[in-house]
Amino acid sequence: MINYKHLLRAAYLLICLLSSTLISAQDVTVTVTVDTDGIWNDVNQIKNYVKLSDGTSTADFGGNHKNFETTLGVSKEIEWIGVANNAASTDVIAIEHIIMKRDVSGNTKLLEKESYDNPGNGRVRGKAISVPTPNKKHHYYIQFSITRGGEKKNFVIDPKIRLGGT
Repeated sequence: MINYKHLLRAAYLLICLLSSTLISAQDVTVTVTVDTDGIWNDVNQIKNYVKLSDGTSTADFGGNHKNFETTLGVSKEIEWIGVANNAASTDVIAIEHIIMKRDVSGNTKLLEKESYDNPGNGRVRGKAISVPTPNKKHHYYIQFSITRGGEKKNFVIDPKIRLGGT
């Protein structure tokens, strides 16, 4: 006799696994959307004015960017871009640096380099290593800046990246 409950569970798990693999097997773009008016005047409440999205996961305004996690496939590229939301016409958002966060839990390297700098276009691009450590969360500091009327302010967030797929 066929146990349809187990069959449905197995089918669901297979669909989830395939979806995750297909999504993570692509290059990823993480958009850092910033409410520049809000953060400019309230620099101590970054989480209220930053939204992160990679097309499948989102940490909305007022959410906790530390809980944001994107999945990147082995040897695939990730790019961080900054977008102004609710901005004055002169505001410029630039992703400045991506730096691996070292911690006591032995955070290992996910990207080929431990840090990446903005090449001058306001975006930062990195590439996942070719030897995977699947399903381990990797923490990175993302430094972005806002330039308004010649004045520049820097901010740091620390979302996670998980290696998955091929």
